Amino acid sequence: MTLPDRLKSASSSPLLPLALLLISLLTVFLFVGARGHFYRGFFHDLVSAEHLTVAVNLSPEDRFLPLHRKTLDEDGAPAYAPYNRFPIGGYALMKMATLPFSGSLSAQITAARFLMLLLFTATAALAYQSLCRITSNRWVALAATLLAFSSYYCLYYTDMIANEMGIDIFGVMLTFHGLVIFVQDGRFRQLLIKVCLALLLGWQVLALLLPFIIFGMTSEIIRARSSASALPLRHHIMHVTGSLIRSRFVLLGAVALLFAASILTISFANEYLALGGEKSLNELQSFGAIQRNFGTDQNLGSSIAQRLAWNPFLQGQFSLIGGMVVPYYFDALGNTPIVSPRFRDIIGVTAVGACLIGLGFFRHRILFATLLSFGFLWPLALRSEAFWHDYRSIFYVGIPLVLFSFVLLLVHRLSGSTRLIVGAAIAAALIFAASSYQITRTSYDALAGSFNDANTREFHEAMIADFEVIRSITQGKVVFVPLEAGPRPISNALTGVPYGSAYYLSGSTILYYDDRDKLEFADFVVTLGRQSGGDTLTPKNRLVFLYDRADYDGLHPDKSAYNMTAYGERISDLSDPVIESTYNVYHVGNDLAYASTGKCENTDAPFFLHVVPVDEKHLLYRNRFHGFENRDFRFKNFGWQSGEDCFAVRRLPEYEIARIVTGQFDGNGRIWQGSFDIATNE
Repeated sequence: MTLPDRLKSASSSPLLPLALLLISLLTVFLFVGARGHFYRGFFHDLVSAEHLTVAVNLSPEDRFLPLHRKTLDEDGAPAYAPYNRFPIGGYALMKMATLPFSGSLSAQITAARFLMLLLFTATAALAYQSLCRITSNRWVALAATLLAFSSYYCLYYTDMIANEMGIDIFGVMLTFHGLVIFVQDGRFRQLLIKVCLALLLGWQVLALLLPFIIFGMTSEIIRARSSASALPLRHHIMHVTGSLIRSRFVLLGAVALLFAASILTISFANEYLALGGEKSLNELQSFGAIQRNFGTDQNLGSSIAQRLAWNPFLQGQFSLIGGMVVPYYFDALGNTPIVSPRFRDIIGVTAVGACLIGLGFFRHRILFATLLSFGFLWPLALRSEAFWHDYRSIFYVGIPLVLFSFVLLLVHRLSGSTRLIVGAAIAAALIFAASSYQITRTSYDALAGSFNDANTREFHEAMIADFEVIRSITQGKVVFVPLEAGPRPISNALTGVPYGSAYYLSGSTILYYDDRDKLEFADFVVTLGRQSGGDTLTPKNRLVFLYDRADYDGLHPDKSAYNMTAYGERISDLSDPVIESTYNVYHVGNDLAYASTGKCENTDAPFFLHVVPVDEKHLLYRNRFHGFENRDFRFKNFGWQSGEDCFAVRRLPEYEIARIVTGQFDGNGRIWQGSFDIATNE
């Protein structure tokens, strides 16, 4: 057999493209990995910590209520902080994945990330199988799938532990596969089962079903009108109406809505009963979250409201689509991108336009039109939620799937060369693998050095090891977490617990800094430093220490303002301010202190704090464009009031700092601003 004959024989094998797909997808396990600690900044691990906390907190004792944490009310009675925005199915999957590792925080994180990677692989495999059916070309399906899933938004968030990422998109693609089989083979019962399974995992599947049902019903109406064109008007209307009533598209929509409504009803009823059965629907936290997501309960500043206006919002969405279309290897964040981010919105508009043209060439237009349009519905309905979360861009994956399928089918039709398409599929596999490697090099390695040693693997591993000891002591007890140990899982090194203090202490009742008036109910106190004169219950810990609450009371007798003891006297008396303004700013050691004496004002306006390092390697790649690290904060989290005086303190990074710019702003602009060089304090 000659070489061309061998290539032709290999290209016709149905197993070869599937094997190449799986080998390519396995690179996410090799390069992205399933590390057993939180290591990526901002929303990535903030969201991961939140969802993992909810998953591990699921228990029959708490009626399987999705919980951020257990806390105490004003009287010291048990209270809950629910997080009931998603169906319980995704949390149940995470719970099952982490349950065998309940004794190890690190192993739980690894197991949850491994689950996300598996679901990502399964999602891509379902997309491939669906495209195989509707393009009738396995190599086109392979190339289109790998190119579509090689974007930044797919690969960077691949291991993010979250319902709306790996779990929700898996349900969407599972349902789309059911739609394909229904259209081609008429297997309606299988489709209904897949829809119900998907609704147990997330709500995004509704955005997929809506255009499919609309397109299908429109097609049914056209056919019914055509077949009844010779009938009198009355019989014509009855025939069309009867066709719609009997339509499987209508039945599909009814089943989906009823099943989704049942899930919501059970979730709200469970939350209502868990909170004592005394709150109205409007008072439930989950219902309030729905209102906020739909923009019905928002008090937005003017700058945000302007960005949510339709023109800038849609431009932003097309920019995200452009980011989904370009494989990450060609758009490496932080390097010199081949495709400039400034042109992503143009790329997005062009991609959508090409897809619309391509619909005229596809055999199964209803399926491709559904795949193309479903990603738009969710952000258009929930602008105020989609505006903040770029990771939800993964739901635009249908657009590159349609685009690359159209381009490759067109090339195949014009060239008539199967080997050219096989070569394109092999190139797509290499691009996917290179993108997987690149995302690791430019995100993980960069973040590891961003805050000196604060975001390194060693830091997080030590943090988890310390908390494993703490959690073994505090299970079922009440733990107070002061401000210095992290009021919430925020993504900077200041607090020392960059992510997931609620996760680290899951199984305990947690009181944060804002609950300091309930300190008397606490059994233990978690703190970052060894308290002078106190006996820690965790002497072998390296970063985080546990104290008996009575001992901690002795160290901090003035619980309402214990942070002030670090200075011994009023901040404004320590030194001359480096900035004189509404709030005088003092550089004290490694802290930045803000003081408004004699007139406590502007406590609701956010503070901005921009730190410029001497060496830009300490900045995240996305911050190097601006040249500073953003440490903005609010007074309620880092300040306190004493009579007519207001004080706030922010710990500065450990790396060498060149310059600091700080001040306050509100919806009308900046209230005050100042800057100074660290070396000279001028």
